[in-house]
Amino acid sequence: MDKILLVDDEPDILRVLSISLKADGYNVTTAQNGQDALALYRKESPRIVLTDIKMPGMNGIEVLREIKKIDEETEVIIITGHGDIESAIEALQYGASDFINKPVRDEALSIALKRAKTKIAINQKLKEYTLDLEQKVADATRK
Repeated sequence: MDKILLVDDEPDILRVLSISLKADGYNVTTAQNGQDALALYRKESPRIVLTDIKMPGMNGIEVLREIKKIDEETEVIIITGHGDIESAIEALQYGASDFINKPVRDEALSIALKRAKTKIAINQKLKEYTLDLEQKVADATRK
């Protein structure tokens, strides 16, 4: 089961998205602010994080940047009710895997999650191939 951390300062959005994601088979952890999100991220190590961009205190871009410092391979999807292009560009520059608008439509969320999971799988395969190649080089060098 895929772990997802969902971050939004609006309890109603957390509840609705959490129900939807759980119905799709995800193991969902929620946080209402950036600080709590980072603590949960460190504890749970989810591969995918969905975060609102506009939150009091630590905003979604700051959450994204901190998560990428911890593990750059975690996929972070930014959710916004504001839809401004500057925020989208900034989020993508910091490594967000996607940017979706509120109200979050199931199909948009599904597409963003599918892309994130594909990216995770590709990165895993690349790691496996790299390790295998390094092992073959080491074996050949010993011979």
